Amino acid sequence: MKNLKDYINQDLKEMFESRGICEFVSFEKNVLTIKLIGDLCGDCIAKVIKAQREDVQEIVKIRIERMKITINKKPLFENDSYLFTIKDFIYDINKIKDPYILLKLEKFKNKDITKDDFKPFLEERGSLRFFDLLPSLDGSIYTHSVEQRNSLTYQQVLQSVRNIFSNNRSSRKAVVRIANSIGEYEESEKGKLDVSCLSMIHYLNDKVVFVFRSSDIQYELFADIITLYEYFIKPIYDDKKIDIEIFGSTGQNVDYFNTLIDNLKEM
Repeated sequence: MKNLKDYINQDLKEMFESRGICEFVSFEKNVLTIKLIGDLCGDCIAKVIKAQREDVQEIVKIRIERMKITINKKPLFENDSYLFTIKDFIYDINKIKDPYILLKLEKFKNKDITKDDFKPFLEERGSLRFFDLLPSLDGSIYTHSVEQRNSLTYQQVLQSVRNIFSNNRSSRKAVVRIANSIGEYEESEKGKLDVSCLSMIHYLNDKVVFVFRSSDIQYELFADIITLYEYFIKPIYDDKKIDIEIFGSTGQNVDYFNTLIDNLKEM
């Protein structure tokens, strides 16, 4: 009988990949990583894999990758830039259990820039270290910020994007500004103004581009992707899978980049 590693990398790999069920990515340190193909249930596939042979039960974990991500540039040092693309992104926020992300989703929904609700997270999230100096979250709640930057309501901004695409689906002009003015960024250096880390959203026919001035990779970027998807992508593309290209001019806590990518793949 083949040893466990050969059996997984040869027999099981052939069995599942030839049927278009999943792709076997790696088997290291008793952790099997698979990439789902299509919309099949990852947990169900994991159970079937473990049922194939008695010693397959020895696998410590079956790690399921649901998202395909292309990394064009990794940040190499603090405040370095990065660029990556999430392919065919689609997500149901009802899966979210993280209380911080749930709070941000609620804030975005209500365009609520008050900050008291975030106090329970101050100690655990380094991104909130200047929280006490800010009178409000004027720059962090993008459904509010977008209204201030564009002199339109949030819904009017979304409708403008739809109008551009209704006239020309290949347009390159569906750009929504989130960035503050240079005067506001100057004022924020005094520590009393919350400014946007996101600079713009560029809507295209086959993808959306987020451009960040600054982004905390450890504490905020995952939450930003979820909230931006729910309130700025889904209303335009409905439930269509869409590529999201994310560029950060500067990244903070860059040592966490690989963990972020792994977390995104497992969504």
